[in-house]
Amino acid sequence: MPEKDRQLKIITKVRENIGVSVSELAEKMDVTPNTIRRDLEKLEKEGIIKKIHGAAVLDDLSYYDRPFKKREIEHKEEKNKIGKKAASLVNKGDTIIIDAGTTCLAVASYLKSKNDITVLSNSVAAITELDQNKEITVILSGGVLKGMTRSLIGPPAEKFFKLVEVDKLFLSAGAISLKKQDISNPNIPENPVKQKMIASAREVILVVDSYKIKAASFYPFASFEDIDKIIIDDNLDDENMRLMDNLELEVVYV
Repeated sequence: MPEKDRQLKIITKVRENIGVSVSELAEKMDVTPNTIRRDLEKLEKEGIIKKIHGAAVLDDLSYYDRPFKKREIEHKEEKNKIGKKAASLVNKGDTIIIDAGTTCLAVASYLKSKNDITVLSNSVAAITELDQNKEITVILSGGVLKGMTRSLIGPPAEKFFKLVEVDKLFLSAGAISLKKQDISNPNIPENPVKQKMIASAREVILVVDSYKIKAASFYPFASFEDIDKIIIDDNLDDENMRLMDNLELEVVYV
């Protein structure tokens, strides 16, 4: 089994059981305990797990799929500022994609007064936010409903976004790394859908609050080379502000 696949299985087991022993992981994956220990060391460096007495536990409980309503009220002021700025970039006649996620839901909430735009999304919440305005054409992708995030995933959603071409994508993320310059998401089944969205958009706009910089997340689905613009609040420390300002893409602070 490739190392990356094995580490993904380790994360899955740790998430399912809150913690799991080295011996149990080695037995289930038919490898030596030393191999598992090396995997755990790498995952610990990523900030995903913590090693304790021959076992591994989650380093950050944010890896659990938290209820959508709970995430929606976290850092709500920052998300609203980001959503308002993002919506101001949408012009009459635009066709856009709104990704799933609570920051993207804030974008949708500020688009309600727009006219003559077309919105495609895999977010049940975003589409519900917009469907009362008859001047906005809303198209919900197919797919399997992931209830915790209120997003549609799987091959039908992937195929839908592969077949379309849009002016702008408002993209969400579980975490961003300014040093590695990549974008990641702990909800791994969502990531192929996000990748198809990116490929279909002429302009990719990442909407993310500054707290996501500090979050540890596994499995990057894109790099900063794949996006054109970041909209983020300005609650960054000096080091992250310096790293952000040195990026070779447009950064909009709100």
